[in-house]
Amino acid sequence: MHTEKFDEAKDLFLSVLNGSTIKKTAACFGLAEIVVDKRIKSLARTLQSVVGVVGVDEWVTPTIPLLRQEKEAYLEALAHYVPPCNGSHQVGAVISSEQLNMLLRKIEEYSPQSNRDAALLLTLFATGARPIEIARLEIRDYLTECGNVREESVLRPEAAVNERSRPLYFCSSKANAAIDAYLAERVANSFGTTTDSAFRGLAADSRLFLSVDGGPLKIIAKTEKGQHQFLCREIHEIYRRIFNYAGVEGLTAMSARRAVATKLRARGAAMAEIGSLLGLSDPASIRHLLRRFDPQLKVAVRDLV
Repeated sequence: MHTEKFDEAKDLFLSVLNGSTIKKTAACFGLAEIVVDKRIKSLARTLQSVVGVVGVDEWVTPTIPLLRQEKEAYLEALAHYVPPCNGSHQVGAVISSEQLNMLLRKIEEYSPQSNRDAALLLTLFATGARPIEIARLEIRDYLTECGNVREESVLRPEAAVNERSRPLYFCSSKANAAIDAYLAERVANSFGTTTDSAFRGLAADSRLFLSVDGGPLKIIAKTEKGQHQFLCREIHEIYRRIFNYAGVEGLTAMSARRAVATKLRARGAAMAEIGSLLGLSDPASIRHLLRRFDPQLKVAVRDLV
């Protein structure tokens, strides 16, 4: 979205978000109602697919009631969006392996839960799963009963945002080492443990990642006009804090999904294969992640994790 068009769309967006109707906004700005509606929803889709809107998935069709219901989340995404000056679509930050390693060093230095947060960061970039899906992962999704890592796992339907199972791979030795270190810490602290030796002494159905107090990350359900949405603000807050360490403009959880999609594309994966791994059936959603794909990006993401 070009900067000038963005400025106008932003004003329209804020007007409607603050309670004005499409009709009143159109009259105020001297535009046709259909133009106002189109520009507002176009900006909303851009925020969902480029920055990421907490509690709203990238493939969800934005409606005016949804925008108002999730006003704070859209405003936060808007604050992180920087329109490009050349008229092209913003691709969003693509993190390099050096930046990822820098983030891991910052976590070790500043995070009060360094093992967990390092594991969360690497899981995000190694799997391409959404934050709430990671919050729903259980020990049995990562470990076999005898304690080995499930390198080829499955994201259960009840954990997936779209309620459809899909492949889940724990093939990154770096990410697995971080998760293992965190699980060893959990055992030492008796968080989610059992007297059984299976699953390394951890309860199979306990969450893979826990809160500071050893409880599950809180997930709340919201129902709007028969539609159910789930939100885990805690995990988004953790990722937001982690990304703030980087000082890289536009770096969000969506950047991880974009990095995974870009890496797969650079290695020759078909669009359908990328969609299968990331839980996207709509080709447009996949194209959003790969917008202005440049094969040279493989340099940045080849050995990311």
